[in-house]
Amino acid sequence: MAILGRETERLKLRLWEPERDAIAAHEIYGDPEVMQFIRAPEQNLASTAKKLLAYREMTLQTQQKTGIWAVVEKTTNTPIGSILLVELPDNHGDRRTGDFEIGWHFRKASWGKGFAFEAATHLLNYGLRELKLPIIYAVLREGNWRSQRLAERLHMEALGKTDKYYNTTLLLFGYQSNVPKI
Repeated sequence: MAILGRETERLKLRLWEPERDAIAAHEIYGDPEVMQFIRAPEQNLASTAKKLLAYREMTLQTQQKTGIWAVVEKTTNTPIGSILLVELPDNHGDRRTGDFEIGWHFRKASWGKGFAFEAATHLLNYGLRELKLPIIYAVLREGNWRSQRLAERLHMEALGKTDKYYNTTLLLFGYQSNVPKI
């Protein structure tokens, strides 16, 4: 898996380790404010660990070298978020659209510190340079101004609204490979 072992100045990207990471991950996936624009929060540590196991298995099984990774702060060696690069599902849940999405989920204590930007910049460059994806999308729910600001800071182009994915209307942002890298 090409992304494993990757590091930025302050962060490491690695596979989720469900037993070891469940408490830190629950700060993300169990927090209603963090999950407001994603899905219902996980109810307990067991459901969070089960979700991390699914992320790990999906990442190990993908043929495209994509997935969902833990973002670990180097100074504390603690997972503070997730970063993902996955194929977008169509409205029926079939992951054969050929379109790839970047996404990020971080605990509240890590908001506003540039961690999501740092991890997303790294993953965009990985997807464009190493995987040779022609475009990478971000799909956001209306009202998710934090993620919208991050997409803009990443120089992703606002492409309007789409109802092509996840059986809902979303804001669509894109970053094309012919645009200078950030």
